[in-house]
Amino acid sequence: MSRLELDHVAGLTPGHADKILRPRASKRFGIMSLGAVLQTLGLILVIVEDPAQRDKTLARRVPFDANNRRVGNQNRLKSLAAAAAPAAIQCVPLAKDEAPRPRNEPVSRAHLRVVQSRYKGPRMSGAL
Repeated sequence: MSRLELDHVAGLTPGHADKILRPRASKRFGIMSLGAVLQTLGLILVIVEDPAQRDKTLARRVPFDANNRRVGNQNRLKSLAAAAAPAAIQCVPLAKDEAPRPRNEPVSRAHLRVVQSRYKGPRMSGAL
């Protein structure tokens, strides 16, 4: 099967398979292109656990220390939720050493935010 035919049958843009499959690839397989190419070629991926490599990784891993948790840590979202919460809320206990929290408390996804610099206009190159 030619690469152009692979593009056509898989539903990729013309030339996409060539950009992925050439020796010095200019594009990489993504979630959509990998699935489309594998399905077109009649292939599936199988993940098999390697016990020897798993044991090596576990030997190098630092075990989790529960004493390093910051119990009772407060952030702005929790304080805002507590102020806006109704008087009668059912609470869910998390662990023995943690205080229960309301079921409808918003979950912070601050660790997923990406810090980007602000655009400050065109860059000046060369001497004035």
